[in-house]
Amino acid sequence: MPVIVNPEACQSECGALLAYLDAQRGGIRRSVHGLTEEQARSVPRAAPAPGAGRSST
Repeated sequence: MPVIVNPEACQSECGALLAYLDAQRGGIRRSVHGLTEEQARSVPRAAPAPGAGRSST
């Protein structure tokens, strides 16, 4: 879900950037809510590309 920060609500460019980063951190917290410690620390593995390892001849 995209995060929209109202630039008029911020006093400066720096304030707008900080508000955007705060919104992004909130999104990350919401996405990991409810995960176990093991799930949160797991690293995804890349799946092989379709057709990988097949000979086209």
